[in-house]
Amino acid sequence: MNSVHPVTTCVKGEHGMNDEVFLSPPYVLGRKEDTINTAYLGKFVWYFGVWLAERRLRAEIPATAMLKKRQLRRMEEMEHLTFTEFEVRSSHWVHVTHIIDPMNFFVRPIKYSHFIECIERTYPQEKPYSLNTCDYVLFNVEWANKSPKFARGQVFYISNANDVITCDVMAVDYGNLVQGVPLCHIWRLNETCRTLPPLAVKCQLIFCYPKNGKEFDRNAIEAFKYFAGNEKAKIIVESKNAGKLTVEMYNSGPDDISTLLAMTDYTRMGYVEPTVSKIHNDMNKKLAYAFRQYRVGQTIHVKVLSGDLYKTFYVGEVHDFQTYRHELENFAHFANRGDLVKPLPCELMPGTPVFVKENEVIYNRGIIKEVTVPFVVVYVHLVDIGRNYQAPVYHMRHMVRECMDMPPISIFCRANERQAQYNSGYARFIQPGNEFLITFEKLGNEYNIPHTVFISPLQRRPAPEAVRQRRRN
Repeated sequence: MNSVHPVTTCVKGEHGMNDEVFLSPPYVLGRKEDTINTAYLGKFVWYFGVWLAERRLRAEIPATAMLKKRQLRRMEEMEHLTFTEFEVRSSHWVHVTHIIDPMNFFVRPIKYSHFIECIERTYPQEKPYSLNTCDYVLFNVEWANKSPKFARGQVFYISNANDVITCDVMAVDYGNLVQGVPLCHIWRLNETCRTLPPLAVKCQLIFCYPKNGKEFDRNAIEAFKYFAGNEKAKIIVESKNAGKLTVEMYNSGPDDISTLLAMTDYTRMGYVEPTVSKIHNDMNKKLAYAFRQYRVGQTIHVKVLSGDLYKTFYVGEVHDFQTYRHELENFAHFANRGDLVKPLPCELMPGTPVFVKENEVIYNRGIIKEVTVPFVVVYVHLVDIGRNYQAPVYHMRHMVRECMDMPPISIFCRANERQAQYNSGYARFIQPGNEFLITFEKLGNEYNIPHTVFISPLQRRPAPEAVRQRRRN
C-alpha cells in the first residue's frame, strides 16, 4: 500500500537554491517507481528560499549600518588628527608601503592605520562628474582581483585606447603607481578625504650606497625587501628636505637595515651626498621651452588633456604620450638633485621654467605665470598637462638643460566659430582621453594665444576584403 514519509534530501541546485540545504519533503513509498512529489518539493524550496533571504537581509542591515557608523566616526577623528612633522632626530613607528630601492621607498606612520582600514572598506557611491589629470579620486587598488580594496589616488594619466577609458592612478597613501585602472573602478572622493595630505612619505636609508657606485642591482633591492618584511619598523630621521627623509631604520632584525645590507654584501656603507644641483642658477634663467611649430592646413592626431569646447582647450599629439611617460623618470631624477626655488623676486619671474612637485614621486615641467601670494604661492602652467596649477614655492625646483630637449606636449587650441556653437554637437569630443584629428586654420602663440582649429573624427579603417565579402553574402 502506498504511504507518504518525510525523507531528508539535498535540494542544492533545485528551483534556484544555490546553498547546500537539506529538507524533508513528502516522499511516496510503495510505488514501482518511488519518486519525490515535485510539486510539494518546489513549494518547500520556494518558501525556504524566501525565509532564508529575509533572514540574511535582517542580519546584513544592522552590520552594514554599524560599519558605516564606525567609518563616519573615524572620518570625524581624522579631521582633528595631528599630522607627523618628521623633525630631525625624531623617531616614528611606520609601515613600509612601497619599495623602489634603498634610496627610494615609502613609509606611513602606524597611527594612520585606522584611517587606511576605513578607506579600504569604504562604500563608494558617487561617480566623478568629470575626470582630469591631477584629480584626487577613490579607486579600487585590487580591481583585477575579486576582493575590492579601496584607496585614495591622484589621476596621473588618462587613456582612451579602443574606446575604453583607463587611468594610471598614484596611490597617495602607499606611494605606488597603479596602471590601467578602468573607469568603472574609480569614484568621487569625499571632501574630508580630499583635503587630507598624502600619508606616505618618501625616504632613503642613511649610509647605504650601491656596490658599483651607480645604482642598486636587483639582488640588493630584493634583499632590502626581505629585511624590511611586512612588519612594523622604527625610523630615526637623520635629515630631510622638501621631498625626502634620510632615515635609519630598525625592525626585529639584529641591527639596522643599512648595516644588515652591508654585512650581507648587497650594498656598501657610504655617505649619501645631499641632493644638490651641479648647475648654477644663472644658467637656469636663460632656459626656455622650444615649442613645436605648425603650419596652416596641417592635420594631426591628438588626445584631449583638458579644457572646454566653448572656450579653450589643450590637446597633445598621440605619439608624444609614450615618450612623456618615459621622460617622467628623468624629470624626477634631475628634480630631486636640483636646487629648490628660493622665495626671491629674481627667481620667481614670469616665464621662468621650473619643475613642479605633483606628489611624492612625480615632478612635471612648468612655467611661472604669476605670483599669487608674494614669496609663498605661485601660479604655474604645467606645459605637458595643459593645466594651470597653484604651487607652493617649496614644491618647485629649478629646471635643467637636460630636460628641455623634448618640446612641451600640450597644444593650446580653440575651435572655429561654427564648431564652438552650443548646438554644434562637438562638445562630446572635448573629454579627457578622447582622440580625434585637428586641422590648423589660424596659428596662435605658445600659451598666450590659442591656435584656431577644425575638429574632425578619426576615420575608421576599411574592413579587409574577406570581411566585406562575408557582409555581402
